[in-house]
Amino acid sequence: MPVYANLVSKGQALAGEVGVKLWNLKLGVGRTLSQEAARVYASEMPDGHKSISDDTLFAALERLKVSHKIGYSEKTPYLQLGSVALKFQKPTRAEVVELD
Repeated sequence: MPVYANLVSKGQALAGEVGVKLWNLKLGVGRTLSQEAARVYASEMPDGHKSISDDTLFAALERLKVSHKIGYSEKTPYLQLGSVALKFQKPTRAEVVELD
């Protein structure tokens, strides 16, 4: 799932933050859960994909003490995360994401 490292808000770069499209993250987490965990933490959509709820995601981030908030780019919600607490296994995307 793409992680965006160049976040901008009101013309200012958001240093120390990365963004992920919220829907992609919720579906990605739903795919990685075991069947037992998915029964507890995810809901199944009509197409069979599993997704976790916002509350479940935010509660997990709070337990891990990862700073987070929601920002929007062209009506698409992005989860903004403090990059200091994260370890990336793949390179981040270089595209600029302009958040409202």
